[in-house]
Amino acid sequence: MRYIAYFVLALIVTILGLYLMYRWSHTIPVKDYVIRVNGKLITASEFSHQLNRQPVLLGGSANYAESLVTRELLIQEAKRQKIDQEEPFRQALKNFYEQSLIKILVDRKMRSITYTPTPEEISAYKKLSGRKVTFILTSIGNMPNKARHKGAKGNVSNELTDLFDNIALPIRISMLFLKPGEKSGPVNILGGRYVIELKRIGPPIHTNNKVSDDEIVSAIREYRREEIFKKWLDKLRKNAKVEIHTKNIEIKKP
Repeated sequence: MRYIAYFVLALIVTILGLYLMYRWSHTIPVKDYVIRVNGKLITASEFSHQLNRQPVLLGGSANYAESLVTRELLIQEAKRQKIDQEEPFRQALKNFYEQSLIKILVDRKMRSITYTPTPEEISAYKKLSGRKVTFILTSIGNMPNKARHKGAKGNVSNELTDLFDNIALPIRISMLFLKPGEKSGPVNILGGRYVIELKRIGPPIHTNNKVSDDEIVSAIREYRREEIFKKWLDKLRKNAKVEIHTKNIEIKKP
């Protein structure tokens, strides 16, 4: 029994020694940290990395150090009150995680989409730029607006006249190749779907705000890129199994 006791004691001493060596090897030396808030240490490299990611700050690194101390004190107090274990916190964290995923995905997809406007698009845009155009905008979706009159089929329509360059970009691009009397296909504008009928094209108007070629190319490119993105999004929905049971959705009207 005595040998067993010695063996157990030696084993405990060995494990304790290994543990202390591990802690010593993983402990941040005093000279390597610049901020200590209770047990939380921020090393010089961590501080420098975070500081370099910030915009120009009034007061420089000293003020930023104070802000980090305040931030850490609030985090520690929140944990002491176990806020991080509450459901609202978990839900907020989940929402932030999902929004971050979506943002990264959308940004990455948009960066991958390229489009070069054709000479025909640029030429058609130049011919309409600086002219007043009259067109009829007819909604083919839900767009309640009592101020607008009803079209022949009950769709909401509105006749408008404006300088081509002042019109919303989706309408401008959609009427590039229209002749008076012709209609466009469905166009998405602010969540609604519309058909555009071009009525008249006025003579050129002399203005000081002439649109440059670069602006024309940029406008066409950005619209076409958004079109490509929307088609990609529509394809995701088409390939997915989506069910919406409206009768099970309780809608509270004000």
